[in-house]
Amino acid sequence: MTPFTLALRRLFERHPHANQTELARFVGVTPQAVQQWVAGATQPSPERIEKVAQFFGVRAADLLQRLANEEASAAERALKEALQAEGWTVEALRRLDATLPELFQEEGFCPDLKATQDGHTLYIEIKSRPLGQRGVAQYRRLLSLAQRAGNLIVAEPGEWRLAVAQAQRWLAAQQVLPDERYVRLALLDVEAGAGGGRVNAEHPDFVGEITLAREEAWALLGRRDLAALKLISVRGDSMMPTLHPRDLLFVDTRITTFKEDGLYVLLLEDALLVKRLQRLPGGRIAVKSDNPAYETFTLEPAHAARIIGQVIAALPLRFTLFA
Repeated sequence: MTPFTLALRRLFERHPHANQTELARFVGVTPQAVQQWVAGATQPSPERIEKVAQFFGVRAADLLQRLANEEASAAERALKEALQAEGWTVEALRRLDATLPELFQEEGFCPDLKATQDGHTLYIEIKSRPLGQRGVAQYRRLLSLAQRAGNLIVAEPGEWRLAVAQAQRWLAAQQVLPDERYVRLALLDVEAGAGGGRVNAEHPDFVGEITLAREEAWALLGRRDLAALKLISVRGDSMMPTLHPRDLLFVDTRITTFKEDGLYVLLLEDALLVKRLQRLPGGRIAVKSDNPAYETFTLEPAHAARIIGQVIAALPLRFTLFA
């Protein structure tokens, strides 16, 4: 449930003489639209949120911020108790200091919670999905930071139980392999659509992680530092014949800016894509698909596209059946 939906329900509770039809007439929408807002099915534009606030005689920004803070505090308490029940030691963090990971210090970021178990440390940030273009951009930067860090979970207040399950899966993936000659490469928490692109898939990923002999991994991937490498599975056909559906991509998540022509994973208008990027005069970037059926488009220097990482290798996954 978003902070707006919660706020709207509370406002109707506090103003029993107000009704949805009057609110719809004041805002300039249909009663059905207000019903969807109350149900949490849709959310109005920032301009209409201002009109809703005027109808009830409150300030929209103050109301939503206060409710968001209340919801986040309640979720933090519940999440802390649930993690402790699972054997975690949990500490609330309130300020940036030198004990935090270097990446967090560079970004000026202090998460809400620090959880430790069996010598492994996980950080959790409780954050509602934002309203407005600026808030969405900040939320995307937070998700990108979580992907780069590898030990940061971003949890919505209403979905803190999912964060507990995520923490348990993360802990299981951190267990040291019996033989240190091997290295485990984990799947990134997002799926790259090499076609239209999508962040949330309706079907499970084909592979969850890969374990490789460390020296072989160094030789195959051309580098010894493997900490920032994540796996992403390909969906769609826009990068064929170079990439096929279910191919596994090895993505260097430290590279979050365009450095040279090549294959990148980028977030563009809520779609996560695998595309070939090429620098053009004037600072523009051409976004290309290897499949000629898809058109090339151009990103201007100020366009809100965010690079998640650079693709450094691909592992084809195609089976030959003999029986």
